[in-house]
Amino acid sequence: METPSFNKATLIRGIVLALVVLLGLYFVLWRWMFSRIYVGPGETLILKANVGKDNPDPINLQVVPNGYKGVLRDVVGEGRHFYNPLTYSRTVVRNLVEIKSNEVGIVVSKSGKPLPNGVFLADTNDYKGVLREPLTPGLYRLNPMAFQVIKAPVTVIRPGYVGNVTALHPDPKHGVKNRGILPTVLQPGRYYINPKAYQVEEVEIGYRHLKLADVTFKSIDSFDIKLDITVVWGIKPINVPKIINELGNIDDVIAKIITPQVNTIVRIEGSRHQAQQFIEGDARKRFQEEFTAKLKSVCASKNIDILIGLVRNIEIPLAIRDPINQSKIAAEERTMKSAMGKTQILRNALEDLTADVVKGVRETNAETEKMIAQIQADGEKEVLKTKGETEVEVAKIMKRVAEIEAKIKLVKGGAQAQVIEMLRTAEADAFTQFVKALGSSKALSGYIFTKNLPKNLKIEMRYSGNGTFWTDLPPGNDALKRGATLKILSK
Repeated sequence: METPSFNKATLIRGIVLALVVLLGLYFVLWRWMFSRIYVGPGETLILKANVGKDNPDPINLQVVPNGYKGVLRDVVGEGRHFYNPLTYSRTVVRNLVEIKSNEVGIVVSKSGKPLPNGVFLADTNDYKGVLREPLTPGLYRLNPMAFQVIKAPVTVIRPGYVGNVTALHPDPKHGVKNRGILPTVLQPGRYYINPKAYQVEEVEIGYRHLKLADVTFKSIDSFDIKLDITVVWGIKPINVPKIINELGNIDDVIAKIITPQVNTIVRIEGSRHQAQQFIEGDARKRFQEEFTAKLKSVCASKNIDILIGLVRNIEIPLAIRDPINQSKIAAEERTMKSAMGKTQILRNALEDLTADVVKGVRETNAETEKMIAQIQADGEKEVLKTKGETEVEVAKIMKRVAEIEAKIKLVKGGAQAQVIEMLRTAEADAFTQFVKALGSSKALSGYIFTKNLPKNLKIEMRYSGNGTFWTDLPPGNDALKRGATLKILSK
């Protein structure tokens, strides 16, 4: 009975071991070798589920969420992933969508429920159609089976312009309940707006000029007159939506408001004046002021600002213009002749004045020369007088100098005699004092004798006791010794 029990336990262990080996092979071989898939940079992994629930709406749903069979809505980005090739069909595509700084991306959903009637933009990707929110600049990884991206230029409002915005569809999320022109405008800048949701028209603001030629009307005296007019006009940013909503674009403003009003006002105001008044400067100025005031008043009610209406040229019939011109030419000729007469009178007066000036200059020159000669003579006389006086003074000074020099010589002679006397007295006093210092005149004689001895005289003295003077004399003094001996013997 023990053998069967042993075989059963062995079988169980074998089965468990086999399962472990199979699991190990699955993870090592199957999962790593077959389930592993690598998605590189810029690539996208699209998965199609082969198992799961059936697609509830195959016609509208091109992609499905997880748990359903078909192409999955969500995609997988770059990296290493493990998906069983038996349960998923795997496709790697390179479809990154790049929206540049000067672009905006319009997203079209190809999968989802149909939009309700009257709705043209989808607020979520659960519906098919154009999504309301656009893609701004950047990189996007989208499922190409679910979405299509259409690139459009970014909305740019240049300086000097504003953007008039027209909502193409209601936008409850942003407070736009109806289609139409929005009450606010876009200031200069860059805007990432979905062109399927909003239309932006760039409108120039500030003043601009409009030239109108051959504006014709009849004067009060029934003459045809033509004018060339320039109107300087503009619109304010706050009035742009109203003007565009009521009139259309800028061309419509010119065609529907400014041009008709100019023709009407010119015709009404011009019919109140005679033709010849338009030739005169003051009348033309009054007409221009009246025309500008009327045009400003009418256009202000339409939110259009008029700066000025300029009358550049007036064409008047020759029948009126020629007589007036001729009379003005005759008047100008008379004025010119009168001016020429006055000019001749002034020229004659100028010649007389010139002659008087020349005469005066001559007389002044003569008087000047006379005055110069007189001044020169007086100067020379004064110089001679001054020279004589100077010589007298110099003689006086030289005399005084001679007297001083004589006194100086006299003083110097007396001083020199005194100096000699004093020197001699000082020498005698010094000798007397010297004798007194030596004690006697004999001592003075000895001093003088000693003073006059040769400087190289040598005197040697040695002492060896009484009577031995010669014994210690230096060698070579034998004669002295002999002399001394003879001296002693002779005694």
